[in-house]
Amino acid sequence: MRYVLSAILFAFSIAITPGVAQPQAGVNEIITRAEKGDPDAQIELGRRYAEGRGVRQDHAEAARWYQMSAEQGNAGAQVLLAQCYEHGRGANQDYTEAVRWYRRAAEQDSPDGEEGLGFMQEYGMGVPQNSVEAVRLFRRAAEKGNPTAEARVGLAYEDGRGVAQNYTEAFRWFRKSADHGSALGQLSLAEMYKGGKGVQQDAAQAALWVRKAAEQADEIAQVDLGIMYAQGVGVPRDNTQAVSWFRKAAGLGYDKGQFNLGSAYYYGMGVPQDFREAFRWFVKAANQGNGASQFALGQMYERGEGLEPDMHEAVRWYRLAASQGNAEAQGSLGFIYLRGKGVERDYIEAGSWFLTAAKQGDAYSQYQLGAMYETGNGVSKDIAAALYWYGKAAGQGEEDASRAVRRLSALGIRPRVPSVPGSIEGRQRAHENPDAARQLTLAEIERLLKNGVPSKRIAEMVDRFGVSFELSREAEADLRKLGADHNLLVVISSRRK
Repeated sequence: MRYVLSAILFAFSIAITPGVAQPQAGVNEIITRAEKGDPDAQIELGRRYAEGRGVRQDHAEAARWYQMSAEQGNAGAQVLLAQCYEHGRGANQDYTEAVRWYRRAAEQDSPDGEEGLGFMQEYGMGVPQNSVEAVRLFRRAAEKGNPTAEARVGLAYEDGRGVAQNYTEAFRWFRKSADHGSALGQLSLAEMYKGGKGVQQDAAQAALWVRKAAEQADEIAQVDLGIMYAQGVGVPRDNTQAVSWFRKAAGLGYDKGQFNLGSAYYYGMGVPQDFREAFRWFVKAANQGNGASQFALGQMYERGEGLEPDMHEAVRWYRLAASQGNAEAQGSLGFIYLRGKGVERDYIEAGSWFLTAAKQGDAYSQYQLGAMYETGNGVSKDIAAALYWYGKAAGQGEEDASRAVRRLSALGIRPRVPSVPGSIEGRQRAHENPDAARQLTLAEIERLLKNGVPSKRIAEMVDRFGVSFELSREAEADLRKLGADHNLLVVISSRRK
Protein backbone atom coordinates (compact mmCIF):
# COMPACT_ATOMS: atom_id res chain seq x y z
CA MET A 1 0.00 0.00 0.00
CA ARG A 2 1.32 3.40 -0.96
CA TYR A 3 1.26 6.20 1.54
CA VAL A 4 2.22 9.81 1.39
CA LEU A 5 3.44 11.60 4.46
CA SER A 6 2.74 14.99 2.96
CA ALA A 7 0.40 15.98 5.77
CA ILE A 8 3.24 16.57 8.22
CA LEU A 9 3.64 20.33 8.35
CA PHE A 10 6.49 21.84 10.28
CA ALA A 11 6.09 25.31 11.64
CA PHE A 12 9.30 26.27 9.88
CA SER A 13 8.26 25.06 6.43
CA ILE A 14 5.16 27.11 5.65
CA ALA A 15 5.26 28.21 2.04
CA ILE A 16 6.32 31.83 2.16
CA THR A 17 8.83 33.24 -0.28
CA PRO A 18 12.25 33.08 1.39
CA GLY A 19 13.73 36.40 2.36
CA VAL A 20 10.54 38.40 1.70
CA ALA A 21 9.59 40.31 4.83
CA GLN A 22 5.94 40.35 5.79
CA PRO A 23 4.14 43.21 7.62
CA GLN A 24 5.95 44.15 10.83
CA ALA A 25 2.87 44.39 13.05
CA GLY A 26 3.83 43.39 16.59
CA VAL A 27 7.33 42.11 15.71
CA ASN A 28 9.22 44.67 17.80
CA GLU A 29 7.07 43.91 20.81
CA ILE A 30 7.67 40.16 20.35
CA ILE A 31 11.43 40.73 20.11
CA THR A 32 11.40 42.81 23.27
CA ARG A 33 9.46 40.15 25.19
CA ALA A 34 11.65 37.35 23.81
CA GLU A 35 14.84 39.13 24.82
CA LYS A 36 13.42 39.45 28.33
CA GLY A 37 13.02 35.67 28.50
CA ASP A 38 9.33 35.17 27.71
CA PRO A 39 9.19 31.55 26.40
CA ASP A 40 5.97 32.15 24.44
CA ALA A 41 7.49 35.16 22.72
CA GLN A 42 10.67 33.19 22.02
CA ILE A 43 8.82 30.38 20.24
CA GLU A 44 6.76 32.91 18.28
CA LEU A 45 9.90 34.79 17.25
CA GLY A 46 11.47 31.49 16.20
CA ARG A 47 8.46 30.76 14.01
CA ARG A 48 8.70 34.18 12.42
CA TYR A 49 12.38 33.66 11.59
CA ALA A 50 11.56 30.24 10.17
CA GLU A 51 8.76 31.64 8.01
CA GLY A 52 10.24 35.03 7.16
CA ARG A 53 7.27 36.86 8.68
CA GLY A 54 8.22 40.43 9.55
CA VAL A 55 11.90 39.46 9.80
CA ARG A 56 14.50 38.10 7.40
CA GLN A 57 14.10 34.33 7.05
CA ASP A 58 16.85 32.65 9.05
CA HIS A 59 16.52 29.03 10.17
CA ALA A 60 19.57 29.24 12.44
CA GLU A 61 17.97 32.16 14.30
CA ALA A 62 14.73 30.19 14.47
CA ALA A 63 16.52 27.25 16.06
CA ARG A 64 18.30 29.57 18.51
CA TRP A 65 15.02 31.05 19.76
CA TYR A 66 13.37 27.62 19.88
CA GLN A 67 16.23 26.44 22.07
CA MET A 68 15.82 29.35 24.48
CA SER A 69 12.13 28.59 24.85
CA ALA A 70 12.70 24.81 24.98
CA GLU A 71 15.22 25.11 27.78
CA GLN A 72 12.52 26.86 29.82
CA GLY A 73 10.29 23.84 29.37
CA ASN A 74 8.05 24.98 26.51
CA ALA A 75 6.89 21.68 24.97
CA GLY A 76 5.98 23.24 21.63
CA ALA A 77 9.46 24.71 21.32
CA GLN A 78 10.99 21.37 22.30
CA VAL A 79 9.16 19.70 19.41
CA LEU A 80 10.20 22.42 16.94
CA LEU A 81 13.81 22.19 18.11
CA ALA A 82 13.70 18.40 17.76
CA GLN A 83 12.48 18.87 14.19
CA CYS A 84 15.38 21.23 13.50
CA TYR A 85 17.84 18.53 14.63
CA GLU A 86 15.94 15.77 12.84
CA HIS A 87 16.02 17.56 9.48
CA GLY A 88 19.25 19.51 9.86
CA ARG A 89 17.42 22.80 9.38
CA GLY A 90 18.97 25.64 11.33
CA ALA A 91 21.14 23.13 13.21
CA ASN A 92 23.47 20.28 12.32
CA GLN A 93 21.45 17.11 11.77
CA ASP A 94 21.67 15.10 14.97
CA TYR A 95 19.16 12.31 15.63
CA THR A 96 20.35 11.84 19.19
CA GLU A 97 19.56 15.47 19.96
CA ALA A 98 16.25 15.17 18.13
CA VAL A 99 15.32 12.20 20.29
CA ARG A 100 16.36 14.06 23.44
CA TRP A 101 14.08 17.01 22.72
CA TYR A 102 11.18 14.86 21.48
CA ARG A 103 11.48 12.88 24.69
CA ARG A 104 11.43 16.00 26.86
CA ALA A 105 8.26 17.13 25.09
CA ALA A 106 6.72 13.67 25.38
CA GLU A 107 7.43 13.65 29.12
CA GLN A 108 5.13 16.67 29.29
CA ASP A 109 2.39 14.67 27.52
CA SER A 110 2.86 16.60 24.28
CA PRO A 111 1.15 14.56 21.52
CA ASP A 112 3.51 16.04 18.92
CA GLY A 113 6.47 15.03 21.07
CA GLU A 114 5.07 11.52 21.46
CA GLU A 115 4.42 11.18 17.73
CA GLY A 116 7.90 12.46 16.90
CA LEU A 117 9.57 10.16 19.41
CA GLY A 118 7.49 7.25 18.11
CA PHE A 119 8.68 7.95 14.58
CA MET A 120 12.32 7.94 15.69
CA GLN A 121 11.70 4.71 17.62
CA GLU A 122 9.98 3.06 14.64
CA TYR A 123 12.95 3.60 12.34
CA GLY A 124 15.78 3.39 14.85
CA MET A 125 16.91 6.99 14.43
CA GLY A 126 19.00 8.07 17.41
CA VAL A 127 17.46 5.24 19.44
CA PRO A 128 17.24 1.44 19.03
CA GLN A 129 14.48 0.38 16.64
CA ASN A 130 11.42 -0.85 18.52
CA SER A 131 8.04 -1.11 16.79
CA VAL A 132 6.20 -2.06 19.99
CA GLU A 133 7.41 1.07 21.77
CA ALA A 134 6.70 3.15 18.67
CA VAL A 135 3.08 1.97 18.59
CA ARG A 136 2.71 2.71 22.30
CA LEU A 137 3.87 6.28 21.69
CA PHE A 138 1.74 6.68 18.57
CA ARG A 139 -1.28 5.45 20.50
CA ARG A 140 -0.68 7.90 23.35
CA ALA A 141 -0.46 10.76 20.86
CA ALA A 142 -3.44 9.46 18.90
CA GLU A 143 -5.60 9.30 21.99
CA LYS A 144 -4.90 13.03 22.41
CA GLY A 145 -6.16 13.65 18.86
CA ASN A 146 -2.88 13.89 16.92
CA PRO A 147 -4.02 13.02 13.35
CA THR A 148 -0.62 11.86 12.10
CA ALA A 149 -0.25 9.55 15.09
CA GLU A 150 -3.75 8.18 14.44
CA ALA A 151 -2.70 7.30 10.90
CA ARG A 152 0.48 5.67 12.19
CA VAL A 153 -1.47 3.47 14.58
CA GLY A 154 -3.56 2.48 11.58
CA LEU A 155 -0.45 1.65 9.57
CA ALA A 156 0.82 -0.50 12.43
CA TYR A 157 -2.42 -2.49 12.47
CA GLU A 158 -2.47 -2.80 8.70
CA ASP A 159 1.11 -4.04 8.48
CA GLY A 160 1.06 -6.03 11.72
CA ARG A 161 4.09 -4.33 13.22
CA GLY A 162 4.21 -3.77 16.95
CA VAL A 163 0.64 -5.14 17.12
CA ALA A 164 -1.24 -8.07 15.64
CA GLN A 165 -2.43 -7.36 12.11
CA ASN A 166 -6.03 -6.21 12.17
CA TYR A 167 -7.62 -4.50 9.15
CA THR A 168 -10.74 -3.53 11.10
CA GLU A 169 -8.64 -1.65 13.64
CA ALA A 170 -6.52 -0.16 10.88
CA PHE A 171 -9.65 1.16 9.17
CA ARG A 172 -10.94 2.61 12.45
CA TRP A 173 -7.73 4.56 13.08
CA PHE A 174 -7.45 5.71 9.48
CA ARG A 175 -10.99 7.03 9.68
CA LYS A 176 -10.16 8.97 12.85
CA SER A 177 -7.07 10.44 11.19
CA ALA A 178 -8.93 11.25 7.99
CA ASP A 179 -11.76 12.95 9.88
CA HIS A 180 -9.14 15.10 11.62
CA GLY A 181 -7.79 16.26 8.25
CA SER A 182 -4.63 14.19 7.83
CA ALA A 183 -3.81 13.56 4.17
CA LEU A 184 -1.90 10.45 5.26
CA GLY A 185 -5.03 9.18 6.98
CA GLN A 186 -7.26 10.13 4.05
CA LEU A 187 -5.09 8.34 1.50
CA SER A 188 -4.72 5.32 3.75
CA LEU A 189 -8.48 5.18 4.20
CA ALA A 190 -8.96 5.43 0.44
CA GLU A 191 -6.65 2.46 -0.07
CA MET A 192 -8.70 0.42 2.40
CA TYR A 193 -11.85 1.20 0.41
CA LYS A 194 -10.06 0.37 -2.85
CA GLY A 195 -8.84 -2.99 -1.61
CA GLY A 196 -11.82 -3.88 0.57
CA LYS A 197 -9.60 -4.26 3.63
CA GLY A 198 -11.47 -3.85 6.90
CA VAL A 199 -14.44 -2.49 4.99
CA GLN A 200 -16.55 -3.39 1.97
CA GLN A 201 -14.85 -2.40 -1.27
CA ASP A 202 -16.23 0.94 -2.45
CA ALA A 203 -14.57 2.87 -5.29
CA ALA A 204 -16.80 5.92 -4.78
CA GLN A 205 -15.73 6.22 -1.13
CA ALA A 206 -12.11 5.74 -2.17
CA ALA A 207 -12.44 8.62 -4.64
CA LEU A 208 -14.09 10.81 -2.01
CA TRP A 209 -11.17 10.42 0.40
CA VAL A 210 -8.53 10.74 -2.29
CA ARG A 211 -10.19 14.03 -3.29
CA LYS A 212 -10.03 15.31 0.30
CA ALA A 213 -6.28 14.68 0.36
CA ALA A 214 -5.84 16.14 -3.14
CA GLU A 215 -7.62 19.32 -2.08
CA GLN A 216 -4.93 19.71 0.61
CA ALA A 217 -2.38 19.96 -2.22
CA ASP A 218 -1.11 16.43 -1.60
CA GLU A 219 0.59 15.70 -4.91
CA ILE A 220 0.27 11.93 -4.73
CA ALA A 221 -3.45 12.22 -4.07
CA GLN A 222 -3.74 14.61 -7.00
CA VAL A 223 -2.17 12.08 -9.35
CA ASP A 224 -4.28 9.26 -7.91
CA LEU A 225 -7.44 11.30 -8.39
CA GLY A 226 -6.40 12.16 -11.95
CA ILE A 227 -5.95 8.47 -12.71
CA MET A 228 -9.34 7.68 -11.21
CA TYR A 229 -10.92 10.26 -13.51
CA ALA A 230 -9.00 8.91 -16.51
CA GLN A 231 -10.16 5.38 -15.77
CA GLY A 232 -13.62 6.21 -14.48
CA VAL A 233 -13.01 4.51 -11.13
CA GLY A 234 -15.27 5.83 -8.40
CA VAL A 235 -16.00 8.93 -10.47
CA PRO A 236 -17.35 9.52 -13.99
CA ARG A 237 -14.67 9.18 -16.65
CA ASP A 238 -13.50 12.72 -17.39
CA ASN A 239 -10.20 13.34 -19.12
CA THR A 240 -10.43 17.09 -18.62
CA GLN A 241 -10.66 16.60 -14.87
CA ALA A 242 -7.82 14.07 -15.03
CA VAL A 243 -5.56 16.58 -16.75
CA SER A 244 -6.52 19.27 -14.26
CA TRP A 245 -5.34 17.15 -11.34
CA PHE A 246 -2.20 15.99 -13.15
CA ARG A 247 -1.37 19.64 -13.82
CA LYS A 248 -1.74 20.53 -10.13
CA ALA A 249 0.68 17.76 -9.12
CA ALA A 250 3.08 18.67 -11.93
CA GLY A 251 3.05 22.27 -10.77
CA LEU A 252 4.20 21.09 -7.35
CA GLY A 253 7.20 19.45 -9.02
CA TYR A 254 6.00 15.87 -8.57
CA ASP A 255 7.56 13.70 -11.26
CA LYS A 256 4.56 11.39 -11.64
CA GLY A 257 2.31 14.39 -12.12
CA GLN A 258 4.69 15.66 -14.79
CA PHE A 259 4.81 12.25 -16.49
CA ASN A 260 1.03 11.90 -16.53
CA LEU A 261 0.58 15.44 -17.83
CA GLY A 262 3.16 14.73 -20.54
CA SER A 263 1.30 11.55 -21.42
CA ALA A 264 -1.96 13.50 -21.72
CA TYR A 265 -0.36 15.84 -24.25
CA TYR A 266 1.32 12.94 -26.04
CA TYR A 267 -1.93 11.06 -26.59
CA GLY A 268 -4.25 14.09 -26.77
CA MET A 269 -6.15 12.98 -23.68
CA GLY A 270 -8.18 15.87 -22.25
CA VAL A 271 -6.01 18.34 -24.16
CA PRO A 272 -5.12 18.77 -27.85
CA GLN A 273 -2.27 16.47 -28.85
CA ASP A 274 0.98 18.40 -28.59
CA PHE A 275 4.29 16.53 -28.84
CA ARG A 276 6.33 19.59 -27.91
CA GLU A 277 4.37 20.12 -24.71
CA ALA A 278 4.58 16.39 -23.98
CA PHE A 279 8.34 16.55 -24.50
CA ARG A 280 8.64 19.49 -22.10
CA TRP A 281 6.89 17.68 -19.26
CA PHE A 282 8.66 14.39 -19.92
CA VAL A 283 12.01 16.19 -19.66
CA LYS A 284 11.04 17.71 -16.30
CA ALA A 285 10.10 14.28 -14.92
CA ALA A 286 13.02 12.47 -16.55
CA ASN A 287 15.49 14.88 -15.00
CA GLN A 288 14.14 13.81 -11.61
CA GLY A 289 14.91 10.18 -12.49
CA ASN A 290 11.42 9.14 -13.64
CA GLY A 291 12.10 6.02 -15.72
CA ALA A 292 8.78 6.04 -17.57
CA SER A 293 9.50 9.58 -18.79
CA GLN A 294 13.03 8.60 -19.78
CA PHE A 295 11.59 5.76 -21.85
CA ALA A 296 9.04 8.14 -23.40
CA LEU A 297 11.83 10.53 -24.41
CA GLY A 298 13.75 7.65 -25.96
CA GLN A 299 10.71 6.80 -28.07
CA MET A 300 10.19 10.41 -29.13
CA TYR A 301 13.81 10.75 -30.24
CA GLU A 302 13.71 7.40 -32.03
CA ARG A 303 10.48 8.22 -33.86
CA GLY A 304 11.09 11.93 -34.39
CA GLU A 305 7.89 12.99 -32.65
CA GLY A 306 7.89 16.75 -32.27
CA LEU A 307 11.62 16.90 -32.90
CA GLU A 308 14.25 15.62 -35.31
CA PRO A 309 15.01 11.90 -34.99
CA ASP A 310 18.20 11.33 -33.05
CA MET A 311 19.22 7.74 -32.30
CA HIS A 312 22.11 8.86 -30.14
CA GLU A 313 19.69 10.68 -27.82
CA ALA A 314 17.19 7.83 -28.06
CA VAL A 315 19.78 5.32 -26.87
CA ARG A 316 20.92 7.66 -24.10
CA TRP A 317 17.40 8.00 -22.67
CA TYR A 318 16.64 4.31 -23.14
CA ARG A 319 19.80 3.44 -21.22
CA LEU A 320 18.87 5.74 -18.35
CA ALA A 321 15.44 4.13 -18.12
CA ALA A 322 16.79 0.61 -18.62
CA SER A 323 19.36 1.03 -15.86
CA GLN A 324 16.47 1.62 -13.46
CA GLY A 325 14.75 -1.60 -14.45
CA ASN A 326 12.31 -0.26 -17.08
CA ALA A 327 11.56 -3.41 -19.11
CA GLU A 328 10.20 -1.53 -22.13
CA ALA A 329 13.40 0.46 -22.40
CA GLN A 330 15.44 -2.72 -22.05
CA GLY A 331 13.46 -4.35 -24.85
CA SER A 332 13.88 -1.26 -27.02
CA LEU A 333 17.66 -1.37 -26.53
CA GLY A 334 17.61 -5.05 -27.44
CA PHE A 335 15.82 -4.28 -30.70
CA ILE A 336 18.15 -1.37 -31.51
CA TYR A 337 21.23 -3.58 -31.14
CA LEU A 338 19.53 -6.45 -32.95
CA ARG A 339 18.85 -4.25 -35.97
CA GLY A 340 21.88 -1.97 -35.66
CA LYS A 341 19.71 1.19 -35.57
CA GLY A 342 22.15 4.05 -35.02
CA VAL A 343 24.57 1.67 -33.31
CA GLU A 344 26.79 -1.15 -34.47
CA ARG A 345 24.80 -4.37 -34.65
CA ASP A 346 25.61 -6.50 -31.63
CA TYR A 347 23.69 -9.74 -31.09
CA ILE A 348 25.28 -10.33 -27.68
CA GLU A 349 24.21 -6.89 -26.45
CA ALA A 350 20.76 -7.38 -27.97
CA GLY A 351 20.35 -10.77 -26.31
CA SER A 352 21.49 -9.45 -22.95
CA TRP A 353 18.90 -6.67 -22.98
CA PHE A 354 16.14 -8.99 -24.19
CA LEU A 355 17.01 -11.46 -21.43
CA THR A 356 17.01 -8.71 -18.80
CA ALA A 357 13.55 -7.57 -19.85
CA ALA A 358 12.24 -11.10 -20.39
CA LYS A 359 13.06 -12.03 -16.80
CA GLN A 360 10.79 -9.17 -15.75
CA GLY A 361 8.00 -10.69 -17.80
CA ASP A 362 8.21 -8.45 -20.87
CA ALA A 363 6.36 -10.41 -23.58
CA TYR A 364 7.97 -8.56 -26.50
CA SER A 365 11.48 -9.42 -25.27
CA GLN A 366 10.48 -13.02 -24.59
CA TYR A 367 9.30 -13.30 -28.20
CA GLN A 368 12.52 -11.76 -29.51
CA LEU A 369 14.60 -14.23 -27.46
CA GLY A 370 12.58 -17.03 -29.00
CA ALA A 371 13.36 -15.66 -32.46
CA MET A 372 17.07 -15.43 -31.64
CA TYR A 373 17.15 -19.08 -30.55
CA GLU A 374 15.18 -20.12 -33.64
CA THR A 375 17.51 -18.27 -36.04
CA GLY A 376 20.75 -18.77 -34.11
CA ASN A 377 21.56 -15.05 -33.96
CA GLY A 378 23.89 -14.46 -31.02
CA VAL A 379 23.16 -17.92 -29.57
CA SER A 380 23.43 -21.51 -30.69
CA LYS A 381 20.36 -22.44 -32.68
CA ASP A 382 17.96 -24.28 -30.36
CA ILE A 383 14.36 -24.78 -31.49
CA ALA A 384 13.25 -26.25 -28.16
CA ALA A 385 14.65 -23.20 -26.35
CA ALA A 386 12.93 -20.97 -28.91
CA LEU A 387 9.63 -22.69 -28.13
CA TYR A 388 10.21 -22.11 -24.41
CA TRP A 389 10.46 -18.34 -24.87
CA TYR A 390 7.68 -18.22 -27.45
CA GLY A 391 5.49 -20.01 -24.94
CA LYS A 392 6.28 -17.47 -22.24
CA ALA A 393 5.32 -14.60 -24.55
CA ALA A 394 2.24 -16.39 -25.89
CA GLY A 395 1.01 -16.88 -22.35
CA GLN A 396 0.77 -13.11 -22.09
CA GLY A 397 -1.20 -12.78 -25.32
CA GLU A 398 1.65 -11.98 -27.73
CA GLU A 399 0.07 -12.93 -31.07
CA ASP A 400 3.27 -13.50 -33.07
CA ALA A 401 4.51 -15.74 -30.28
CA SER A 402 1.23 -17.68 -30.28
CA ARG A 403 1.58 -18.35 -34.00
CA ALA A 404 5.17 -19.47 -33.47
CA VAL A 405 4.07 -21.86 -30.72
CA ARG A 406 1.46 -23.43 -32.97
CA ARG A 407 3.93 -23.71 -35.84
CA LEU A 408 6.69 -25.38 -33.81
CA SER A 409 4.36 -27.54 -31.75
CA ALA A 410 2.90 -28.94 -34.98
CA LEU A 411 6.39 -30.27 -35.73
CA GLY A 412 6.34 -32.28 -32.50
CA ILE A 413 8.87 -30.05 -30.74
CA ARG A 414 8.69 -29.77 -26.96
CA PRO A 415 9.90 -26.68 -25.09
CA ARG A 416 13.09 -26.86 -23.04
CA VAL A 417 14.51 -24.35 -20.60
CA PRO A 418 17.41 -22.82 -22.52
CA SER A 419 21.00 -22.56 -21.42
CA VAL A 420 22.22 -18.99 -21.70
CA PRO A 421 25.62 -18.29 -23.30
CA GLY A 422 28.06 -16.90 -20.77
CA SER A 423 28.68 -13.81 -22.89
CA ILE A 424 25.01 -12.87 -22.79
CA GLU A 425 24.49 -13.91 -19.17
CA GLY A 426 27.41 -11.82 -17.96
CA ARG A 427 26.09 -8.68 -19.61
CA GLN A 428 22.55 -9.47 -18.55
CA ARG A 429 23.56 -9.69 -14.90
CA ALA A 430 25.16 -6.26 -15.13
CA HIS A 431 21.98 -4.88 -16.73
CA GLU A 432 19.69 -6.55 -14.22
CA ASN A 433 21.65 -5.45 -11.20
CA PRO A 434 23.68 -2.34 -12.04
CA ASP A 435 24.38 -1.87 -8.34
CA ALA A 436 26.72 -4.86 -8.48
CA ALA A 437 29.18 -2.48 -10.09
CA ARG A 438 28.44 0.64 -8.01
CA GLN A 439 27.35 1.60 -4.53
CA LEU A 440 23.65 1.18 -3.86
CA THR A 441 22.57 4.70 -2.90
CA LEU A 442 19.30 6.01 -1.54
CA ALA A 443 18.82 7.77 -4.89
CA GLU A 444 19.22 4.43 -6.66
CA ILE A 445 16.58 2.89 -4.38
CA GLU A 446 14.23 5.74 -5.25
CA ARG A 447 14.82 5.21 -8.96
CA LEU A 448 14.17 1.49 -8.65
CA LEU A 449 10.88 2.16 -6.87
CA LYS A 450 9.86 4.69 -9.52
CA ASN A 451 10.26 2.02 -12.13
CA GLY A 452 8.09 -0.49 -10.33
CA VAL A 453 10.78 -2.76 -8.88
CA PRO A 454 9.05 -4.54 -5.95
CA SER A 455 9.98 -3.48 -2.44
CA LYS A 456 10.79 -7.09 -1.56
CA ARG A 457 13.42 -7.31 -4.31
CA ILE A 458 14.99 -3.98 -3.30
CA ALA A 459 15.08 -5.10 0.34
CA GLU A 460 16.99 -8.20 -0.77
CA MET A 461 19.50 -5.96 -2.59
CA VAL A 462 19.91 -3.74 0.48
CA ASP A 463 20.50 -6.81 2.61
CA ARG A 464 22.92 -8.36 0.11
CA PHE A 465 25.06 -5.22 -0.22
CA GLY A 466 24.90 -4.50 3.50
CA VAL A 467 24.11 -0.81 2.96
CA SER A 468 22.17 1.37 5.36
CA PHE A 469 20.97 4.96 5.54
CA GLU A 470 19.99 7.59 8.06
CA LEU A 471 16.30 7.57 7.16
CA SER A 472 14.87 11.00 7.93
CA ARG A 473 11.15 11.69 8.18
CA GLU A 474 11.31 13.42 4.79
CA ALA A 475 13.15 10.47 3.23
CA GLU A 476 10.61 8.07 4.71
CA ALA A 477 7.82 10.17 3.21
CA ASP A 478 9.50 10.21 -0.20
CA LEU A 479 10.03 6.44 -0.20
CA ARG A 480 6.44 5.79 0.86
CA LYS A 481 5.29 8.02 -1.99
CA LEU A 482 7.20 5.80 -4.38
CA GLY A 483 5.61 2.63 -3.02
CA ALA A 484 8.12 1.41 -0.44
CA ASP A 485 6.53 -0.99 2.03
CA HIS A 486 7.25 -1.01 5.74
CA ASN A 487 9.66 -3.95 5.56
CA LEU A 488 11.90 -2.12 3.07
CA LEU A 489 11.95 1.00 5.24
CA VAL A 490 12.94 -1.00 8.31
CA VAL A 491 15.63 -2.92 6.40
CA ILE A 492 17.10 0.33 5.09
CA SER A 493 17.29 1.91 8.52
CA SER A 494 17.93 -1.09 10.79
CA ARG A 495 21.15 -2.30 9.14
CA ARG A 496 23.12 0.70 10.38
CA LYS A 497 26.20 -0.32 12.28
